[in-house]
Amino acid sequence: MEIETDKTIKDQKQSEPETPHKHTTAAVTTIAMCAFGTFVLGAVTGEAWPAAVASCGLSIMGVGVAYVMLHRA
Repeated sequence: MEIETDKTIKDQKQSEPETPHKHTTAAVTTIAMCAFGTFVLGAVTGEAWPAAVASCGLSIMGVGVAYVMLHRA
Protein backbone atom coordinates (compact mmCIF):
# COMPACT_ATOMS: atom_id res chain seq x y z
CA MET A 1 0.00 0.00 0.00
CA GLU A 2 2.86 2.36 0.76
CA ILE A 3 4.37 1.79 -2.67
CA GLU A 4 1.13 2.83 -4.36
CA THR A 5 0.90 5.94 -2.17
CA ASP A 6 4.49 6.94 -2.99
CA LYS A 7 3.82 6.42 -6.70
CA THR A 8 0.70 8.60 -6.51
CA ILE A 9 2.63 11.37 -4.76
CA LYS A 10 5.40 11.23 -7.39
CA ASP A 11 2.83 11.40 -10.20
CA GLN A 12 1.24 14.46 -8.62
CA LYS A 13 4.59 16.24 -8.35
CA GLN A 14 5.43 15.58 -11.99
CA SER A 15 2.17 17.00 -13.31
CA GLU A 16 2.61 20.58 -12.12
CA PRO A 17 0.50 23.04 -14.10
CA GLU A 18 2.11 25.39 -16.59
CA THR A 19 1.97 28.93 -15.27
CA PRO A 20 2.90 32.29 -16.78
CA HIS A 21 5.67 32.53 -14.20
CA LYS A 22 7.31 29.35 -15.53
CA HIS A 23 7.26 30.68 -19.09
CA THR A 24 8.59 34.04 -17.93
CA THR A 25 11.35 32.39 -15.95
CA ALA A 26 12.36 30.32 -18.96
CA ALA A 27 12.45 33.35 -21.27
CA VAL A 28 14.37 35.54 -18.82
CA THR A 29 16.83 32.72 -18.05
CA THR A 30 17.55 32.33 -21.76
CA ILE A 31 18.14 36.08 -22.12
CA ALA A 32 20.37 36.09 -19.02
CA MET A 33 22.46 33.23 -20.38
CA CYS A 34 22.89 35.12 -23.67
CA ALA A 35 23.98 38.22 -21.74
CA PHE A 36 26.48 36.19 -19.72
CA GLY A 37 27.79 34.46 -22.84
CA THR A 38 28.20 37.82 -24.61
CA PHE A 39 30.19 39.20 -21.69
CA VAL A 40 32.42 36.12 -21.41
CA LEU A 41 33.08 36.09 -25.15
CA GLY A 42 33.92 39.79 -25.09
CA ALA A 43 36.20 39.38 -22.08
CA VAL A 44 38.04 36.48 -23.71
CA THR A 45 38.56 38.38 -26.97
CA GLY A 46 39.71 41.55 -25.18
CA GLU A 47 36.64 43.67 -25.90
CA ALA A 48 35.23 43.80 -22.38
CA TRP A 49 33.56 47.23 -22.56
CA PRO A 50 31.48 46.58 -25.69
CA ALA A 51 30.53 43.20 -24.22
CA ALA A 52 29.55 44.85 -20.93
CA VAL A 53 27.33 47.33 -22.77
CA ALA A 54 25.71 44.50 -24.75
CA SER A 55 25.19 42.51 -21.55
CA CYS A 56 23.50 45.47 -19.87
CA GLY A 57 21.27 45.90 -22.90
CA LEU A 58 20.29 42.24 -22.85
CA SER A 59 19.65 42.41 -19.11
CA ILE A 60 17.34 45.38 -19.55
CA MET A 61 15.61 43.51 -22.35
CA GLY A 62 15.10 40.55 -19.97
CA VAL A 63 13.46 42.81 -17.40
CA GLY A 64 11.25 44.31 -20.11
CA VAL A 65 10.23 40.88 -21.39
CA ALA A 66 9.38 39.74 -17.86
CA TYR A 67 7.32 42.88 -17.24
CA VAL A 68 5.37 42.48 -20.47
CA MET A 69 4.80 38.74 -20.00
CA LEU A 70 3.62 39.07 -16.40
CA HIS A 71 1.52 42.15 -17.15
CA ARG A 72 -0.57 40.08 -19.57
CA ALA A 73 -1.13 37.29 -17.05
